[in-house]
Amino acid sequence: MITAPGKADYALEIEGESMVPTYLPGDIIYIRKQPDIDYQGQVAVVLLDDEATVKHVYKQQDGLLLISDNPAYAPMNKLYADYDTMQILGTVCGFTRMYK
Repeated sequence: MITAPGKADYALEIEGESMVPTYLPGDIIYIRKQPDIDYQGQVAVVLLDDEATVKHVYKQQDGLLLISDNPAYAPMNKLYADYDTMQILGTVCGFTRMYK
């Protein structure tokens, strides 16, 4: 178990390369629980049915635009109508990288 510091409520380990170079696989990100972003483009954890993803979040009238830092990944326009559950779980407030 990873203890989250300061203003964070929990921590998650990054899997995948969609947020490279900002976050690398194995990095630990710290999340502050909140149901909304503070500003357009804030990095947040979003739950899409039973899968969580970390992306820059832009709110739109009919859904969310999710953008990766890695240019190899196309922006994702996610519509509320396409999911039973689509919610912002929290915003990233820090991270830790362990070097091997």
